Amino acid sequence: MNICFVATECEPLVKVGGLGDVVQSLAKELVNLGHQVSVILPFYKSIKAKNVQFITQHTLNLGGVYYDFHIYKTHLDNIDIFLIDQKTFFGREYVYGTPKGPYEDNYLRFAFFSLASLETLSHICHTPDVIHIHDWHTALVAVYKDLYFKHLEETATVLTIHNIAFQGIFPSYILPQIGIPWELFNPEDLEFYNQVNFLKGGIVHSDVITTVSKTHAKEIQTNMGFGLEGVLREKRYVFGILNGIDTESWNPATDKSLYQNYDINTFKAGKEKNKIYVKELFGLETPHTRPLAAFIARLAKQKGLDLIEKAIDDAVKIGYDFIFLGSGDYYYQGKVLDMVKRNMGYVAARIEYNDILSRKLYAGADMFLMPSEYEPCGIGQMIAMRYGAIPIVHKTGGLADTVVDYHEDNEHGTGFSFEDYTYKDFLYTMARAMIVYQKKYIPEDNEWYNIVSNAMSQDFSWRRSVQEYIKIYKTAKLIKMH
Repeated sequence: MNICFVATECEPLVKVGGLGDVVQSLAKELVNLGHQVSVILPFYKSIKAKNVQFITQHTLNLGGVYYDFHIYKTHLDNIDIFLIDQKTFFGREYVYGTPKGPYEDNYLRFAFFSLASLETLSHICHTPDVIHIHDWHTALVAVYKDLYFKHLEETATVLTIHNIAFQGIFPSYILPQIGIPWELFNPEDLEFYNQVNFLKGGIVHSDVITTVSKTHAKEIQTNMGFGLEGVLREKRYVFGILNGIDTESWNPATDKSLYQNYDINTFKAGKEKNKIYVKELFGLETPHTRPLAAFIARLAKQKGLDLIEKAIDDAVKIGYDFIFLGSGDYYYQGKVLDMVKRNMGYVAARIEYNDILSRKLYAGADMFLMPSEYEPCGIGQMIAMRYGAIPIVHKTGGLADTVVDYHEDNEHGTGFSFEDYTYKDFLYTMARAMIVYQKKYIPEDNEWYNIVSNAMSQDFSWRRSVQEYIKIYKTAKLIKMH
């Protein structure tokens, strides 16, 4: 099949969150299976691609304003990458906004990108069988395609919702600026409580909707659709497909970032040496018998930082050390720094996204914290298990689908989870994990090591998920043919 991804992130060119990993990994697996895949991205200022080739220049009429843009091409893992260069919209320091908040003209930036992507794939890419769009930033591709690109009527559109909390909601007066007629401003289309909802438009106009875990597919149609539950229930084709990870890249046996490599047979010594190294790196001088819990994520409310902030003082008292790695909202950056100040010597942090440091931390940590309020899929817990860092998670979305609580299944347990989103339940779960962890220092007791072995044995590669996506693409194509 010929599949064109339209997305705002793709690792390693640009990554803000898990979307970048998914786009790159899924595209790579599809190519490995013989499919033709291209990816269209904004040419952000931060992208430092090699061997970039200028293709052509176009002019786009968006809401009566003409915008010139250039199209460049590069390659990544046998994938054609097309970069849309428009300096006014994408020549900025950040992708979506500064730490103070999103750019005020994001509605215009991503409307332009959606329309320019359709122009690009119409004139440069061979007409694809499927256009695969991602989140609200590219949801208008489905709308513009139905409005203005009738020659693509046999091309199917698949929309993947990675995070339904972000929907692209803007005042109704923007419609003329983004070239969408007022006729679409109605409850059956883009209107959402008297505002314009980009994601809703994408849902209505796409042939198939997917989200990133089976549990979350149910959640967004019942109690966690952030107002779009009814729209999603009306769609005939809504599927949950669990994300995977690139197991070649995320491999503790070959990862060059680690102090010492290890695998499922050598993790006892390997993780201990990486733990000593990473604690020295972050300035923690506590006894190495204390479990080290790592938090590696975007600093935002969704990620459970409020629970951690309430529980951390008690967790330090019962014997935990903590390392935080991530950037995000100024408010939560401040929260993390406050936790460090309150527990100096036991808690450390780096306020940045750093791929190499994250790898070192996955390898050195005993536990991985992901007490997210909601989590459509989550990739961090999969990587953590790959590196033998045992996840402590809230049982929601993809976390419920990937982490088996040890006390619910002693034989197959891969982590620890809690049902109620309260700091007391979170702290209790950390205490459960601590009790099992301490047994590793009892001779002949392999309870903790069995959990680590179970976790490292999990197959979170894209091999299974990519087959499900191929079925989805074929389903979407059949819908178009009939």
